[in-house]
Amino acid sequence: MLIDRYIVLFSEIPDNNSFWYLGNTTDTSFTHNDVGLSADSMFYRVKTFKFDRRTDAERLNKLALDGKKHSWPDVLNYLAKTEEGK
Repeated sequence: MLIDRYIVLFSEIPDNNSFWYLGNTTDTSFTHNDVGLSADSMFYRVKTFKFDRRTDAERLNKLALDGKKHSWPDVLNYLAKTEEGK
């Protein structure tokens, strides 16, 4: 299966329920800018993602730029909504 994006999640503790959406990339590298200035430790989880709609990439990028913390379940729920249901 070909993937569309790598989804990067982060957390200050390695707890499954504490990971937040950081961003996404088509590459196998990602930079979490200035993370060392605000956290003593940081954990990352990377998930692969295959889009159902071509607009999903744009919608996912909007979440990364809105300045809010989004849990992984929230991201999945957001992407599951239709464009009309936003």
